[in-house]
Amino acid sequence: MTESGNIGLIDRLQVLPYETEWHVDEALVPKLPDRLTDRQKQRKVHNLLQELRRSGSIVNQGTRSHPEWVIAEAPRD
Repeated sequence: MTESGNIGLIDRLQVLPYETEWHVDEALVPKLPDRLTDRQKQRKVHNLLQELRRSGSIVNQGTRSHPEWVIAEAPRD
């Protein structure tokens, strides 16, 4: 899920101006295996967002309580 989840989320962010964490949950949670509990699915999505943030692929332009995830701008030389 991680690699394909990353690609799916990045694709959504290229089309939309931003994604809230709620929208990300709504889009990705149904695609996760049924063997995971709802809590595990939410944690997996949270971890995916944090992985993308730490890698510099996305940034939060909202607040901590209401994140708005956008694709990070490429650094200018």
